[in-house]
Amino acid sequence: MTRLALYGLSADPPHLGHRAMMRLVGEYFDEVWCWAVDNPLKTSHGASLLHRQQMLALTIQGLAPHIQHHSEFTSPWTAESAAIIHYLHPDRKLWVALGSDALAQVEQWYAFQLLIARIQGFVEVARDGTTAQQPTVGGLPVLTLTRRIPPHTSHTLRTELAAGATPTSLPPQVLTYIQAHGLYH
Repeated sequence: MTRLALYGLSADPPHLGHRAMMRLVGEYFDEVWCWAVDNPLKTSHGASLLHRQQMLALTIQGLAPHIQHHSEFTSPWTAESAAIIHYLHPDRKLWVALGSDALAQVEQWYAFQLLIARIQGFVEVARDGTTAQQPTVGGLPVLTLTRRIPPHTSHTLRTELAAGATPTSLPPQVLTYIQAHGLYH
């Protein structure tokens, strides 16, 4: 059975840290499906969901072919995305990929019980030098992957872009897109 990692992220904007995370998860899974989301835990986003989907698609370009952008599964609720994918692709074993910061909040997510009924476990991507948070969440295993992930944050990038800087932690094609569309000013 195919192991599929699901990775929904704000991508506001997507950066080289996100790209490294996708590549790392792709080393352990048959498929990695990514999409941008309107995160209900964030009060606002710097760019529209449409722009963030486009930037994420650009970020994924050039990665291994089994790492794919699937904007059709976007939802503010991971449980909803997982339920749809589980229904459409019952032959795949679903895992949810996330960073250590999100793993700490996952049990408070909307419809958490529905989510864990549809997936095999969680994939925590921990930055080099950090330790795994917990071996299980909601009774499901947590696969912790640790690698040197660039320490970029989208918040810092938005601040730099608003100040007129040209951050080097953005994929070049994403920076070009941001400049062409006048985002984050």
